[in-house]
Order: sequence, then structure tokens, then C-alpha cells
Amino acid sequence: NNSLNSMIYRLKNQLIVAGMPKEDYISIKNGICRWEGSMQVEVDVAEFENCVKRASELNGTEKTDTLERALALYRGEFLPQLSSELWVTVESVRLKKLYISCVKQLGQIYEEDHEFQKLLHIYNVLMVVTYVQLSSSCTSPCWSLASS
Repeated sequence: NNSLNSMIYRLKNQLIVAGMPKEDYISIKNGICRWEGSMQVEVDVAEFENCVKRASELNGTEKTDTLERALALYRGEFLPQLSSELWVTVESVRLKKLYISCVKQLGQIYEEDHEFQKLLHIYNVLMVVTYVQLSSSCTSPCWSLASS
């Protein structure tokens, strides 16, 4: 608890040094850290999850656009500098599975639409941001996690 309070204190000072107005941006209530600043923030993980959820409710071009937005938001392992923390590892695996699900859905759309350049692009990005192996059991381009 002391180390969390210390980290938040340092973060508050860094925000001020970075030029943000002096205010209580972060508070701890009932053991939960919250953003309290007047400035609006965007959290990439939350936006990624919102895109995944919205895409499951959409069809056609809207679904494709929303899946593309989700893929653009995913940057790889969640908080890699904290990967020794169990909760970070669990969250990282969950987010990676969501990402791969998006790639598969979008890949299927691109294949059906004969958008092979886009299909190749998302598979190339998938290879960069995750550890994958080509599955020898499928006839069209498909991927499976090495750890699956």
C-alpha cells in the first residue's frame, strides 16, 4: 500500500512537471485508483474492448471498420514491464485472445471479399505482435498460437 501511494505521489508530480495544471488527477477510494482530473483521457485497452464488443453486434462495413479500429489499437503484450505480476499476465493473455479473435474475423471478411492484400497485412502484423506458428492442418491461411 505504501509503495502504491508513493508511486501515485511521483506520478502526480510528473504530470505537473509535464505541464498539466495542478490538481488531484488520481485518487484512491476503497482500495481502487481512479482518474479524477478534469481533463478527459482515453484508455486504449478500454477502447479496444469496446471495439471488440461493438463489432460483435454489427454487420457489413461497420463491422469491418470496427474490427480494423480494434486491430489498430492493439500494440502487443499488456504492460510488459509488469509481466511478472500474475494479474498482468492474466489480462495480457485475455487481451491477446481477443486480438486473435479479431484477426480471425477480419481475415474471414477479407478472404470472402477477395481483399488479399489486406489479409496479408493483418497476418503480417499478427506475426509481429504475437508469437504464432502456421497451422499445417488448414488449407487457407490460418494461424494458431504456439501456446494453444
